[in-house]
Amino acid sequence: MQHAARLVLAICLVVLITSVAQAGVGIYKWSADAYLPANISYTLNADTASVTVSIVPHGTTSPVVWSVTKTAPADETKRGKHVIVWDGTGGTSGVQYDAIITAVGNAQTAGQLSPLWETTADTATRTYYQVAINNRVPTVDKPNPYFGRVYACNYKSGYKKIEMYDPDGTYIGKMNDTGINWGGSAPWGIAIDADDHVWVTDRSNRRLYRFEPDGSSYLPNPAPGWDFWTDTAITGAVSQFSRGLAAAGSGDTLKLADTHWNAGTQFGITVASGENASGLANPSSRLWKWVANPDYFTKPYQPYFQANGKLILPGYQGMNTTPANGGIFSINWDGTGVAFNSAITRPTCATTLSDGSILVGRWVQGTGDPDATIAFYQFPAGTDLSAADAASAAKLTFAATAVSGGANFPRFMNADAFGNVAVAGSIQGEAGYSYTFGLYSMPDTGVTVTQNAGTVLCSYQPRVINVTPNPVVVNADGATNTAVDVTVEDLAGYSDIASVKIVANYGAGGTTTFNGTFVSGNGNQAIYRCQLTAQVGDVAGPHAATVYAYSQAGAIPPSTASLNTRVTDGVLTGKVYATVLPSYYIAGATVTADAGDGDVQTTVSAADGSFSLDMTGGKSYAIAVSKNGWSTTNGTHITVPHLETVNHDAKLAPLDVRDTIVVGTDRRPDAQFVACAAVVMRQSAQTGRNGIQDYYVLSDNKWNNTQQGCLVYQRTSDPYFNEGDLVLVEGTWTINSGDKDGYILPTSTPKLISTGNTYPDPVQFYWNNAPQDYVKMDGDKTWGRYVYINGAQVVPSAVVNNQALDPLTWDGVSYRFSEFIINVPASETDPTLKSIKVEIDTKTTVGCYYPKVGDVVDVKGVVCWTDTPWGFWSETTSNVIKPGKPTDVVMHPFPDPAAFRNMNDGQTVLFQNDADPMVVTLIDAANMAFSYAENSDRTFGIRMVGNNSFTPLAGDSFTRLVGTLGTDSVTGERTFKVTDYTSGPSGQKVAPLGVTSRSIGGAKLGQCNGITGGIGLQNVGLRVKLAGTVMKSDGIGFDGFYADWYLYDGYGAANDLGDPSMGVKVRSIFNYPNVGDHVSATGVVTLEKSGDSVIPVIYVNGETYNDDVTTY
Repeated sequence: MQHAARLVLAICLVVLITSVAQAGVGIYKWSADAYLPANISYTLNADTASVTVSIVPHGTTSPVVWSVTKTAPADETKRGKHVIVWDGTGGTSGVQYDAIITAVGNAQTAGQLSPLWETTADTATRTYYQVAINNRVPTVDKPNPYFGRVYACNYKSGYKKIEMYDPDGTYIGKMNDTGINWGGSAPWGIAIDADDHVWVTDRSNRRLYRFEPDGSSYLPNPAPGWDFWTDTAITGAVSQFSRGLAAAGSGDTLKLADTHWNAGTQFGITVASGENASGLANPSSRLWKWVANPDYFTKPYQPYFQANGKLILPGYQGMNTTPANGGIFSINWDGTGVAFNSAITRPTCATTLSDGSILVGRWVQGTGDPDATIAFYQFPAGTDLSAADAASAAKLTFAATAVSGGANFPRFMNADAFGNVAVAGSIQGEAGYSYTFGLYSMPDTGVTVTQNAGTVLCSYQPRVINVTPNPVVVNADGATNTAVDVTVEDLAGYSDIASVKIVANYGAGGTTTFNGTFVSGNGNQAIYRCQLTAQVGDVAGPHAATVYAYSQAGAIPPSTASLNTRVTDGVLTGKVYATVLPSYYIAGATVTADAGDGDVQTTVSAADGSFSLDMTGGKSYAIAVSKNGWSTTNGTHITVPHLETVNHDAKLAPLDVRDTIVVGTDRRPDAQFVACAAVVMRQSAQTGRNGIQDYYVLSDNKWNNTQQGCLVYQRTSDPYFNEGDLVLVEGTWTINSGDKDGYILPTSTPKLISTGNTYPDPVQFYWNNAPQDYVKMDGDKTWGRYVYINGAQVVPSAVVNNQALDPLTWDGVSYRFSEFIINVPASETDPTLKSIKVEIDTKTTVGCYYPKVGDVVDVKGVVCWTDTPWGFWSETTSNVIKPGKPTDVVMHPFPDPAAFRNMNDGQTVLFQNDADPMVVTLIDAANMAFSYAENSDRTFGIRMVGNNSFTPLAGDSFTRLVGTLGTDSVTGERTFKVTDYTSGPSGQKVAPLGVTSRSIGGAKLGQCNGITGGIGLQNVGLRVKLAGTVMKSDGIGFDGFYADWYLYDGYGAANDLGDPSMGVKVRSIFNYPNVGDHVSATGVVTLEKSGDSVIPVIYVNGETYNDDVTTY
C-alpha cells in the first residue's frame, strides 16, 4: 500500500461575536473531533433562519475550501444540539484549518422581549424565585462547559430544588442538595461568581451554600451557626432576609451582596468579601451593613453590581415622603457615596447586556406610574443608574405567550453573553407567583452570530476496525505461534498506514511486543498479521493486550484497540456443586487459584456450574470458591502439570438458618442473595392440606445448638414441600415494612434433598425472649424461634372480647389473619404475665383449634414480627407467635377434672387422662338429656348436657373429653357440654361414697354450687350411698319413668315437702320401695330448686347397677 502525505486539519475554537447588537440567538457547546471525518457540534438556544459551517485555512477568513449552509426549517437550524460533518473534501494534505459556525437569528418583535423558550407552567410543582445564567465566555486558558447553563430556585413546598437547564431549555436535573433541609422560603436567592460557583440562600433558615456548577456537590454554611445577616442594623424584627442575591469576582476578590427588610419601616443590604481556605464565604468578611433611610422604600429585590464598581439596589415601592413609585439606590463598595434616584420608577432588578447596555426590570402595575405598561427600561452603555432618567431609556414590554400569559412583573433576570435574558416574573404583580421562567430575546432584527469552533488538531488516522481472534489463547511453551489478524482502515485515497503491532503484558519479564506483517489490502483496508507466543514461565491466565495502528505522519498518535489474551500452561477444570446436594451445580460462583506469589487466577462458574482456569504448570495453587449468600470454601491445593488439564470439582456449603437471617449480631440487610438448606418445620398451605398461607418455615439448630427458623415464600410455580423435607433454597432475603423479620423469596426452583427428617424440638417461650429490636439480634432473642407455651389463658383485648373475629375487620378494612391474645410469664424467674399475640392465617388454612377468651390452650409456633393489625391491640410489643398446623393450638389438658371448679362459664376445657378416665355413673333414661361422669378417686363429678350426638351408657369411660363449662340457671349446678371425646373401656364402675343425709350436697366449693345452708364437703355430681327408712313414696309418676320417694336416716334433710323428718328426696326409675321399707339407695347427688331454696336429690337409675336400691 502506498502511503501519501498526511492531511492535517486544525479546528480552532474561539468565541467571536461579530455584532454588538442583541442577538436573539446564541451558539454553545461547540466542539470538533480530533481527526477526519470531523464532527462539528454546536447547540442553539433558539430557532434560527440559517446555520453555515465554513472551513478556512487556520488564522484566516479565506479562502473557504468547503462550506455547507442549512436554512430553516432544516433540523440543524432549530433550537437544540446538532452535528455537521466535514469529510476532508477540499482540504490540502498537511494544512491546518479553522471551522467557522455562523448562525443568523430570526427577526424579533420591536419594542418587546420575546421568548426563545419557556418552562411549562405547572402550578402544582413549581414556584420560582431568583434565576441565574452562567455567562462567562470560555477561553483556551479557562474553558467553561457550563457556559449558558440556567439555574432556577424552585421553592414549591414538597418540590424544593435548584433546577438546571441547558442553553436550549433542556432540563438537566436538580443540583445535589442531599442533607439540606430547605426552609419554607428556600431555595431563594441565587448568583454565580467568576469561578462558576453557584451561591444559594435559604432565607427561612438564614443559611448560605456554595454549589459546584455541575450540581454534584455543595459546601455548607460557612461556619456552624454562621448567619450572613447577623447583627443587622435594622431595628425591630426583620421580616424578610435574602430578598435577592448578587455575586462578583471569585476567591479573594469574591463579593456577595444580599438585601433584607422589615415590612413598612426599613430595608438594608449586607455585603461580604473573599473566601476562606475551605472555599466558603469568609464568616468574618462582612464589611458593612447599610440601612436605608425610612423615607425611602421597603420593597428591595435583586441587587446588581454595575461596571463602574457601584452596587445598585432597585426598590419598586416607596414610603413616607418618598414617591410611591420607589427608585434606585447606589452605593460604593466601601459603603460610602449613598445616592437615591427616584427618576427610575418601579425598578425590581437589573442586568448588563452583551453590548454594555443596562436592562432594568419594572413592576408595571403601580398606581400613578406614567410608564405603567412598561416592563423594562434599556439604558445605553456606560449609564450611571444613580443619576439616570427614564427618558434616556428605551421602553420595552413582555410578549404575551401561552405560558407566561404576558408576565408583567419581572422579579429577577440575568443576561447571557449574547444579550438574551433569563427572566422569572409574575403575571399578578407582587402577590402573584412565578410558575414559569424562560430565556427571552431583545427586540432586534435577524442578528448574525459567528463562532470559530475551537483550536483542535484534526488529521486522518488509520482506524482499527477488527481483531481476529479476540480473545486469543496462547500456549506457554515458547514455540507455538498464534496468529492474530488486525484489519486497519484508512480513508479512501489516503493510504497512510505505517505499521501495526500488539503489546502484551503477560511476559514474565514485563511487556512483549509483536510486530505485524502486511498480508493483504482491499481498497482502503489492510490486514496485518501478528504472531503471538508465550514462554515457559509466563504468567498464565487472562491478560489485556493493546493493538496499535500507526500513521506515516509522525505527529499523529496511533489509533488503538483492545485484545484479550489468555495464556495457558496447565488447565484446571471442574464444576461447582452444593455440599448438601452434589447433583445441584451452582452458577455464578467465583473460583480463585492463588499461587502465593502474586499469580492469582479467577473465573466464574457457568450456568451448568462448570469452570476453567489457566494455570502455570508445576505450581501449587490454593483453591477457593465463593458466592454471595453461600459459605466460602477454602484450603484445597492443586498442582497442574505443564501443558496438562486436571479436573477437580469444587463445592459450596449453603448457609444455615441463623446465618441466613443474621449477619454477626445484626439482622441481614434487605435484598441480599442467600442460599439456605434446612428441614421444613412447617409446610405451606395448599388445597387439601393444612399449613401456613403463602410461606413454609425452615429450621435447624446449627447455631450454637440453638434452634432457629426462617420463612420461605411459596411461589405457585415451586414444589410444595412436606414437613420433614430437607430442602435447598436460593433466593433474595426480603424484609417488608410490616414483617421486620423477613423471608426468602426464591429466585430459582427450590430443591428437595431428602424426606423424613427431624427438626429441633420447640423451646419454652418467655416474653423477655422475644426480639425487642428488629435490627440488633443476639442470644435467643431472634425471630424464627420454634417455641411452645403450655397452659396459657386467652385474654380479652381491644378487638377480642368474647370471641375473636375471622377474618379480622377493623375500621372497615378486612385482614386475612385470625388472632387471639394469651398471657405468658416474663421469664423463667419472673412470673409476671405479659401479653403476646397468636396469629393464625385462617382457621381453615392452619386447621387448628380457635379458642375463646378464657380458654386455656397449648400453643406451638414460630416467633415473627408484624405491625398490621397488631397496632390495634393494647399491648406494646409487635412480636407474634405463628402456628402452622392443626396440633399447634390445642386445649390445655387437665388430668385432674377437679380443676374445672374454678373455670368460667363459656370456657372450653380439655380433660385428658389415659390412666384414670372419667366414668359415666348415671344417664337420663327418660329423655337422654343429661348424664353424669365421675373420676375414679371420687373427688369430682359433673353433669353432662345438651349434645344429642353424645349419648353414653352408664359404665362407659372416656380418656378424653372436650367441652364447654356452664352453670344451670335454676339450681346453679355446674354443667359440661361435650363437643368431642375419646372413649375408654366400658362396663366400668365407681364405688359410692357412704354419706348421711346431713352431708348430702355439701357447701359451695369454687364455682360449684352446694345446697342452701349446706355444710361439709362439696359432693354434688358424686355417686353416693344412703341407708334409712322410706317415709313417703309417690310410685311411678315423673315422665312415666321416674318415681320420687323420701329416705330418712335419723338426721333429717331439706326437701321439697318442707319437713326435714321426711328425709332426702330420691328419684329412681321403675325400681322403687314401699313406705316403711328399710333400704339403701345408691345414686348421684343432684340439685333441685324448691321455693327459694336449693335442695339435694339423689338420682338412682335401676338400669345402671342391680344393687342401686337394696331392701334389708
